[in-house]
Amino acid sequence: MQTQDFSSLTKYLSFPINRAGWPFIAAVAVVAYILGHIWGFLGWLGFFATLWTVWFFRDPKRVTPTRDGLIVAAADGTVSAVDSAVPPAELGLGDAPLPRVTVLRSLAAVQIARVPTDATVSKAVFTEGTFHLVSQPQAETENTRAAYVFNRANGAKIAVVQYAGAIARDVGFDLTEGQTVAAGERFGVLRFNIEPAKQLADKLYRRFFKGEKIALCDGSFKACDLKACNFKSCLTGQGASLCQCGSHLHGRFDLYLPAGSVALVAAGQLIVAGETVVADLASTEAARPFETR
Repeated sequence: MQTQDFSSLTKYLSFPINRAGWPFIAAVAVVAYILGHIWGFLGWLGFFATLWTVWFFRDPKRVTPTRDGLIVAAADGTVSAVDSAVPPAELGLGDAPLPRVTVLRSLAAVQIARVPTDATVSKAVFTEGTFHLVSQPQAETENTRAAYVFNRANGAKIAVVQYAGAIARDVGFDLTEGQTVAAGERFGVLRFNIEPAKQLADKLYRRFFKGEKIALCDGSFKACDLKACNFKSCLTGQGASLCQCGSHLHGRFDLYLPAGSVALVAAGQLIVAGETVVADLASTEAARPFETR
Protein backbone atom coordinates (compact mmCIF):
# COMPACT_ATOMS: atom_id res chain seq x y z
CA MET A 1 0.00 0.00 0.00
CA GLN A 2 2.83 2.36 0.92
CA THR A 3 4.56 1.53 -2.37
CA GLN A 4 1.42 2.46 -4.31
CA ASP A 5 1.06 5.72 -2.40
CA PHE A 6 4.71 6.59 -3.05
CA SER A 7 4.30 5.73 -6.72
CA SER A 8 1.23 7.98 -7.01
CA LEU A 9 3.05 10.84 -5.27
CA THR A 10 6.09 10.42 -7.53
CA LYS A 11 3.85 10.47 -10.61
CA TYR A 12 2.16 13.65 -9.40
CA LEU A 13 5.43 15.44 -8.62
CA SER A 14 7.24 14.21 -11.74
CA PHE A 15 6.24 16.43 -14.64
CA PRO A 16 8.01 17.75 -17.74
CA ILE A 17 9.00 21.41 -17.93
CA ASN A 18 8.20 23.47 -20.99
CA ARG A 19 11.40 24.59 -22.69
CA ALA A 20 10.27 28.22 -22.61
CA GLY A 21 10.54 28.10 -18.83
CA TRP A 22 14.17 27.03 -18.49
CA PRO A 23 15.69 30.53 -18.95
CA PHE A 24 13.38 31.87 -16.21
CA ILE A 25 14.14 28.95 -13.89
CA ALA A 26 17.88 29.43 -14.41
CA ALA A 27 17.65 33.18 -13.77
CA VAL A 28 15.67 32.75 -10.54
CA ALA A 29 18.06 30.02 -9.35
CA VAL A 30 21.11 32.24 -9.95
CA VAL A 31 19.50 35.12 -8.05
CA ALA A 32 18.59 32.73 -5.21
CA TYR A 33 22.21 31.53 -5.05
CA ILE A 34 23.52 35.10 -4.84
CA LEU A 35 20.95 36.11 -2.22
CA GLY A 36 21.85 33.04 -0.17
CA HIS A 37 25.43 34.27 0.10
CA ILE A 38 24.21 37.67 1.28
CA TRP A 39 21.73 36.40 3.87
CA GLY A 40 20.57 32.84 4.47
CA PHE A 41 16.92 33.83 4.85
CA LEU A 42 16.92 35.48 1.43
CA GLY A 43 18.50 32.36 0.02
CA TRP A 44 15.62 30.25 1.31
CA LEU A 45 13.12 32.68 -0.17
CA GLY A 46 14.96 32.39 -3.47
CA PHE A 47 14.93 28.60 -3.21
CA PHE A 48 11.15 28.51 -2.83
CA ALA A 49 10.82 31.07 -5.63
CA THR A 50 12.82 28.71 -7.84
CA LEU A 51 10.52 25.80 -6.96
CA TRP A 52 7.49 27.95 -7.74
CA THR A 53 8.99 28.93 -11.10
CA VAL A 54 9.49 25.25 -11.94
CA TRP A 55 5.85 24.60 -11.02
CA PHE A 56 4.71 27.62 -13.06
CA PHE A 57 6.25 26.21 -16.25
CA ARG A 58 5.18 22.59 -15.79
CA ASP A 59 3.94 20.92 -18.97
CA PRO A 60 1.89 17.82 -18.09
CA LYS A 61 0.70 15.38 -20.73
CA ARG A 62 -2.93 15.71 -21.77
CA VAL A 63 -5.33 13.17 -23.32
CA THR A 64 -7.25 14.95 -26.07
CA PRO A 65 -10.63 13.69 -27.37
CA THR A 66 -10.44 13.06 -31.11
CA ARG A 67 -14.04 12.54 -32.26
CA ASP A 68 -14.75 14.87 -35.17
CA GLY A 69 -16.56 18.04 -34.22
CA LEU A 70 -15.36 18.26 -30.62
CA ILE A 71 -13.91 21.60 -29.53
CA VAL A 72 -11.62 21.36 -26.51
CA ALA A 73 -10.58 24.01 -24.01
CA ALA A 74 -7.66 26.19 -25.06
CA ALA A 75 -6.54 27.00 -21.52
CA ASP A 76 -6.66 25.74 -17.95
CA GLY A 77 -8.76 27.90 -15.67
CA THR A 78 -12.23 28.81 -14.49
CA VAL A 79 -15.05 29.64 -16.89
CA SER A 80 -16.08 33.17 -15.94
CA ALA A 81 -18.80 33.62 -18.57
CA VAL A 82 -20.65 31.83 -21.36
CA ASP A 83 -22.30 34.47 -23.52
CA SER A 84 -22.36 36.06 -26.97
CA ALA A 85 -20.10 38.89 -28.08
CA VAL A 86 -18.68 40.53 -31.17
CA PRO A 87 -15.17 39.15 -31.82
CA PRO A 88 -12.22 41.57 -31.92
CA ALA A 89 -12.07 43.41 -35.23
CA GLU A 90 -8.60 42.08 -36.07
CA LEU A 91 -10.04 38.57 -36.46
CA GLY A 92 -12.13 39.62 -39.45
CA LEU A 93 -15.16 37.62 -38.33
CA GLY A 94 -17.69 40.41 -38.82
CA ASP A 95 -19.70 42.47 -36.36
CA ALA A 96 -22.36 39.91 -35.44
CA PRO A 97 -22.21 38.44 -31.92
CA LEU A 98 -20.88 34.87 -31.69
CA PRO A 99 -21.09 32.34 -28.84
CA ARG A 100 -18.17 32.99 -26.48
CA VAL A 101 -16.59 31.12 -23.59
CA THR A 102 -14.38 33.26 -21.34
CA VAL A 103 -11.78 31.56 -19.14
CA LEU A 104 -9.76 33.26 -16.40
CA ARG A 105 -6.41 31.60 -15.74
CA SER A 106 -4.88 31.71 -12.26
CA LEU A 107 -1.21 31.71 -11.29
CA ALA A 108 -1.65 28.10 -10.13
CA ALA A 109 -2.87 26.88 -13.53
CA VAL A 110 -0.76 25.25 -16.22
CA GLN A 111 0.45 28.08 -18.46
CA ILE A 112 0.57 26.21 -21.79
CA ALA A 113 -2.36 26.77 -24.16
CA ARG A 114 -3.77 24.03 -26.40
CA VAL A 115 -5.21 24.20 -29.91
CA PRO A 116 -9.01 23.67 -29.65
CA THR A 117 -9.55 21.71 -32.89
CA ASP A 118 -7.90 20.14 -35.93
CA ALA A 119 -7.64 23.06 -38.34
CA THR A 120 -5.56 25.46 -40.39
CA VAL A 121 -4.58 28.81 -38.89
CA SER A 122 -6.19 31.37 -41.20
CA LYS A 123 -5.49 34.43 -39.05
CA ALA A 124 -2.79 35.17 -36.48
CA VAL A 125 -2.60 38.70 -35.07
CA PHE A 126 -0.57 40.10 -32.17
CA THR A 127 -1.73 43.40 -30.68
CA GLU A 128 0.39 45.49 -28.29
CA GLY A 129 -1.60 47.16 -25.54
CA THR A 130 -2.01 47.79 -21.84
CA PHE A 131 -2.18 45.40 -18.87
CA HIS A 132 -5.51 46.02 -17.16
CA LEU A 133 -7.07 43.40 -14.91
CA VAL A 134 -8.40 40.86 -17.40
CA SER A 135 -11.84 40.94 -15.77
CA GLN A 136 -12.28 44.64 -16.57
CA PRO A 137 -14.36 45.51 -19.68
CA GLN A 138 -11.62 47.63 -21.25
CA ALA A 139 -9.26 44.64 -21.24
CA GLU A 140 -11.05 43.28 -24.33
CA THR A 141 -10.01 46.22 -26.48
CA GLU A 142 -6.94 47.66 -24.72
CA ASN A 143 -4.88 44.77 -23.33
CA THR A 144 -1.97 43.11 -25.12
CA ARG A 145 -3.33 40.01 -26.85
CA ALA A 146 -2.69 37.26 -29.37
CA ALA A 147 -5.65 36.32 -31.57
CA TYR A 148 -6.09 33.33 -33.86
CA VAL A 149 -8.73 32.01 -36.24
CA PHE A 150 -8.76 28.25 -36.83
CA ASN A 151 -10.44 27.04 -40.03
CA ARG A 152 -11.81 23.50 -39.79
CA ALA A 153 -11.96 21.25 -42.85
CA ASN A 154 -15.72 21.81 -43.16
CA GLY A 155 -15.30 25.60 -43.18
CA ALA A 156 -16.31 26.24 -39.56
CA LYS A 157 -14.21 28.90 -37.84
CA ILE A 158 -13.08 28.82 -34.22
CA ALA A 159 -11.33 31.86 -32.74
CA VAL A 160 -9.12 32.12 -29.68
CA VAL A 161 -7.96 35.37 -28.07
CA GLN A 162 -5.31 35.23 -25.35
CA TYR A 163 -5.04 38.34 -23.16
CA ALA A 164 -2.05 39.34 -21.06
CA GLY A 165 -2.81 40.40 -17.50
CA ALA A 166 -1.28 42.62 -14.85
CA ILE A 167 1.34 40.03 -13.83
CA ALA A 168 2.08 37.67 -16.71
CA ARG A 169 2.53 40.14 -19.56
CA ASP A 170 4.42 38.10 -22.12
CA VAL A 171 1.85 36.38 -24.35
CA GLY A 172 3.40 33.64 -26.45
CA PHE A 173 2.76 34.17 -30.16
CA ASP A 174 4.05 31.15 -32.02
CA LEU A 175 1.44 30.10 -34.59
CA THR A 176 1.62 31.38 -38.16
CA GLU A 177 -1.02 31.86 -40.82
CA GLY A 178 -1.34 28.82 -43.07
CA GLN A 179 -0.01 26.46 -40.39
CA THR A 180 -1.84 23.14 -39.94
CA VAL A 181 -2.49 22.26 -36.29
CA ALA A 182 -4.08 19.41 -34.36
CA ALA A 183 -6.45 19.50 -31.39
CA GLY A 184 -4.48 19.50 -28.16
CA GLU A 185 -1.28 20.80 -29.75
CA ARG A 186 0.68 23.20 -27.54
CA PHE A 187 0.93 26.93 -28.29
CA GLY A 188 1.09 30.31 -26.60
CA VAL A 189 3.05 29.80 -23.38
CA LEU A 190 2.22 32.66 -21.00
CA ARG A 191 5.32 34.03 -19.29
CA PHE A 192 5.60 36.44 -16.39
CA ASN A 193 7.38 39.72 -16.96
CA ILE A 194 10.00 41.26 -14.70
CA GLU A 195 8.72 44.81 -15.27
CA PRO A 196 5.97 44.75 -12.57
CA ALA A 197 8.51 43.51 -10.00
CA LYS A 198 10.96 46.25 -10.99
CA GLN A 199 8.25 48.89 -10.67
CA LEU A 200 7.18 47.62 -7.23
CA ALA A 201 10.81 47.47 -6.03
CA ASP A 202 11.33 51.07 -7.17
CA LYS A 203 8.19 52.21 -5.34
CA LEU A 204 9.21 50.37 -2.16
CA TYR A 205 12.63 52.04 -2.27
CA ARG A 206 11.18 55.51 -2.85
CA ARG A 207 8.56 55.10 -0.13
CA PHE A 208 10.56 53.47 2.66
CA PHE A 209 14.10 54.71 1.98
CA LYS A 210 13.49 58.15 0.46
CA GLY A 211 10.30 58.96 2.36
CA GLU A 212 8.18 59.75 -0.69
CA LYS A 213 4.42 59.43 -0.21
CA ILE A 214 3.44 57.28 -3.18
CA ALA A 215 0.93 54.49 -3.68
CA LEU A 216 2.47 51.04 -4.01
CA CYS A 217 -0.24 49.82 -6.38
CA ASP A 218 -1.94 51.62 -9.23
CA GLY A 219 -5.70 51.86 -9.61
CA SER A 220 -6.00 48.71 -11.69
CA PHE A 221 -5.07 46.47 -8.77
CA LYS A 222 -7.69 48.08 -6.53
CA ALA A 223 -10.44 46.66 -8.75
CA CYS A 224 -9.75 43.29 -7.15
CA ASP A 225 -10.99 43.51 -3.57
CA LEU A 226 -8.04 41.92 -1.81
CA LYS A 227 -9.79 42.28 1.57
CA ALA A 228 -12.29 39.70 0.38
CA CYS A 229 -9.50 37.33 -0.65
CA ASN A 230 -8.11 34.94 1.90
CA PHE A 231 -6.32 31.61 2.05
CA LYS A 232 -9.16 29.93 3.95
CA SER A 233 -11.59 30.58 1.10
CA CYS A 234 -9.15 28.84 -1.26
CA LEU A 235 -9.68 25.71 0.81
CA THR A 236 -13.39 26.05 1.59
CA GLY A 237 -14.55 27.47 -1.73
CA GLN A 238 -16.57 30.18 0.04
CA GLY A 239 -16.27 33.82 -0.94
CA ALA A 240 -13.64 35.35 -3.18
CA SER A 241 -10.44 33.37 -2.87
CA LEU A 242 -6.85 34.36 -3.47
CA CYS A 243 -6.96 31.97 -6.41
CA GLN A 244 -9.85 33.92 -7.96
CA CYS A 245 -8.24 37.30 -7.37
CA GLY A 246 -5.03 35.94 -8.85
CA SER A 247 -6.88 35.04 -12.03
CA HIS A 248 -8.11 38.65 -12.34
CA LEU A 249 -4.47 39.73 -12.31
CA HIS A 250 -3.07 36.99 -14.48
CA GLY A 251 -4.55 35.95 -17.82
CA ARG A 252 -7.67 35.40 -19.88
CA PHE A 253 -8.77 33.34 -22.87
CA ASP A 254 -11.83 34.00 -25.04
CA LEU A 255 -13.01 31.16 -27.29
CA TYR A 256 -15.44 32.13 -30.06
CA LEU A 257 -17.63 29.40 -31.59
CA PRO A 258 -19.54 29.36 -34.90
CA ALA A 259 -22.98 30.99 -34.86
CA GLY A 260 -25.63 28.64 -33.49
CA SER A 261 -23.19 26.55 -31.46
CA VAL A 262 -24.02 25.62 -27.88
CA ALA A 263 -21.28 25.57 -25.24
CA LEU A 264 -21.11 22.45 -23.07
CA VAL A 265 -19.50 24.24 -20.13
CA ALA A 266 -20.93 26.64 -17.57
CA ALA A 267 -19.74 29.66 -15.61
CA GLY A 268 -17.78 28.65 -12.53
CA GLN A 269 -16.60 25.37 -14.03
CA LEU A 270 -12.93 24.41 -13.85
CA ILE A 271 -11.65 23.26 -17.24
CA VAL A 272 -8.47 21.61 -18.48
CA ALA A 273 -6.74 22.68 -21.70
CA GLY A 274 -6.77 20.02 -24.38
CA GLU A 275 -9.11 17.72 -22.44
CA THR A 276 -12.34 19.45 -21.43
CA VAL A 277 -14.90 19.42 -24.27
CA VAL A 278 -16.24 22.96 -24.69
CA ALA A 279 -18.57 22.32 -27.65
CA ASP A 280 -19.66 19.58 -30.06
CA LEU A 281 -20.12 20.92 -33.58
CA ALA A 282 -20.89 17.53 -35.12
CA SER A 283 -23.92 16.64 -33.05
CA THR A 284 -26.40 18.09 -30.57
CA GLU A 285 -27.11 14.68 -29.08
CA ALA A 286 -26.01 13.62 -25.62
CA ALA A 287 -22.28 13.04 -25.26
CA ARG A 288 -21.11 9.76 -26.76
CA PRO A 289 -17.99 7.74 -25.93
CA PHE A 290 -15.04 8.99 -27.92
CA GLU A 291 -11.51 7.88 -28.63
CA THR A 292 -8.50 9.57 -27.10
CA ARG A 293 -5.13 10.29 -28.53
